[in-house]
Amino acid sequence: MTVIPGGWLNHHWIQVVYQLCDSITGFTYSFVLTFVILYVMNWIPGLAIRASEEAEIEGIDEAEIGEFAYDFVEKHGDYGRTSQGMEAKITSSSSSYLTSEA
Repeated sequence: MTVIPGGWLNHHWIQVVYQLCDSITGFTYSFVLTFVILYVMNWIPGLAIRASEEAEIEGIDEAEIGEFAYDFVEKHGDYGRTSQGMEAKITSSSSSYLTSEA
């Protein structure tokens, strides 16, 4: 059993330094190991970290699964240029959808 002669409240100041060093060591170990795993994964074909530029332009849903996940997004529409254009397109298609059912 480890005996610690008190902590911060008992004026055993070195205990805080031990805990800070332990926290920094744990963070560094996790960060470096994750970086190494992701670096190796990036070089394995089919496990790239980032999608290709063509897939980003086409849309990740279309590139990965061959269809759009949301019906209100048009494939050849004018979305993605400005947030105002995207919001206006979604709002107009949502309102036309709601009015067509009524």
